[in-house]
Amino acid sequence: MTTADDSRPATISELRMVRDQLNGRIDNLRDELNNRIDDLRDEMNRRIDDLQRMMLWGMGLLAALMIALMGVVLSGV
Repeated sequence: MTTADDSRPATISELRMVRDQLNGRIDNLRDELNNRIDDLRDEMNRRIDDLQRMMLWGMGLLAALMIALMGVVLSGV
């Protein structure tokens, strides 16, 4: 491997420096990706909770409506 300007072969220390820089970038990208995954997982869980809450309210309202209708039917009105 040569230097950026191809003027000479890269030294071991230069190669190690580049390796360390690349490893640092990889670590940063991995951290960013993990943070994004966590954010998406949290958002998905919030949406699931909202959907479950809506379903519970919907079922509760439907049950209340059916009970009221049954009361009207049984009262003979």
